[in-house]
Amino acid sequence: MAITWLTRLITPGKYAILSTTSTVLSSVYDIFVGFLVNSTNTRWGKLKPWMLLSTFPYAACIVFMWYFPDSLTPTGKLIWCLFFLCGNSVIYKGYSNALSSLVIYATNEPRERDTLNTHASAFHIAGVLLSLLIQQGTFALLHADIGYLPVNGTNGTHHGPSLATENMAYFVAGAVGAGIFVICALAAVWGVPERKDGKRKEQSSCFPIGDMKKLVFHRPFLALLMIKVFTILGINIKQNNTTLMLQYTFNLSDQIFGMIFVFVGTASVSIFIWNKVISRVGRQTGLCLGILVFLLPHNAALLIASEQLLGTALVPFLYAVSAVGGIGDGCLNVVTAIMCTDVIDDFELKTNNKTASILYSLWGVTGGVVNAIGAAATNLILQAANYNAHDPIQPRSVKQAFRYITAGGPPVFYLLALLFLWLYPITEESRMAVKTALDARRAESAEEERTILNSTSTEDVSIQQNA
Repeated sequence: MAITWLTRLITPGKYAILSTTSTVLSSVYDIFVGFLVNSTNTRWGKLKPWMLLSTFPYAACIVFMWYFPDSLTPTGKLIWCLFFLCGNSVIYKGYSNALSSLVIYATNEPRERDTLNTHASAFHIAGVLLSLLIQQGTFALLHADIGYLPVNGTNGTHHGPSLATENMAYFVAGAVGAGIFVICALAAVWGVPERKDGKRKEQSSCFPIGDMKKLVFHRPFLALLMIKVFTILGINIKQNNTTLMLQYTFNLSDQIFGMIFVFVGTASVSIFIWNKVISRVGRQTGLCLGILVFLLPHNAALLIASEQLLGTALVPFLYAVSAVGGIGDGCLNVVTAIMCTDVIDDFELKTNNKTASILYSLWGVTGGVVNAIGAAATNLILQAANYNAHDPIQPRSVKQAFRYITAGGPPVFYLLALLFLWLYPITEESRMAVKTALDARRAESAEEERTILNSTSTEDVSIQQNA
């Protein structure tokens, strides 16, 4: 919906320039931000300076993305959008990387990290839900019809709200969202502890090439990387095309918000249940259950559902299917996040270096590349099916294409993820062995520090007595 409004404001061609530039800049920065965060070491910590210094600029970008001075020319509007949208994307990379790494530095206990990851995943999804509600409420309050498209290039009062009204609606929604973000970010900065990296290995450069070579051949990292690649592909292809599938394949435009609300809501709530499940059955088993019991049936139901088959039961059936899919989505979000901490600990044990921010950066870059590949493949398929985004009536080939892309493609990627899950070497037993070894190493390091401090104190006392 925001994309539709921006294309009205700066034309679709200029929006393509805007979107491409923002994506490229944020992806390039994502490669380096992990190394920069990893090399940071201040009296206030490694991560919290990044979080604090990113909070207010990011919030400002959210607000000013939707505010345009009246004096701006069309080219000026493009430059304005480019500056704040790129700033939004780039600044958030630093904040997001530091926030993800904070789980590792907050505590050394796996159960406490699991709890932090659970709450972070749940509230991240809840934030998506809240943003939808804020947008809906703001547009209703200002009497702006969401999704309005001009008729024959006009914007008369009989066809919808004026451009200025939509501008104000997005600006107010952005300001409210930015305010909530600032409150939550400051709560994370001052509410979550950051432990000092006690025995930090010195680096000659902020780009530790030696550790990167070890990382490339680190089997748990590579296995989890492939698991995340295929799960991200499956999730994003489905989520990016669900709205259009409901609109064109099922002719249920009026139910889109409700079904998305159910999907996101169940995903957020189910994350807490999945945390309990994996604490009993383990990470791999929990992820298998999420895919086999919820996600695959969810996609199969979308493939076979039709008004001819279900009649008036189609709408309640799709609501139920949305809830099932949300439960599976919640599983993927929380389990893969928790598995990241296991890989980071395993890598620390082998290299004696805590490179959490670098690993999160590499996973972030991979996610960006995978999203681009998924979007390109989807566009090619839709182009072959004669899809026209400006035509409210689509041919049957497009309707079927959306069904097969949204419901038929993701299961292939989920099954590939299961293959690499089978190859994933960290078991529950090896995970506990890693924890035991790291605890012993940390205890030894702490004892060495105490010995050095005691020795220093004794020497100081002796010097004072001799004086």
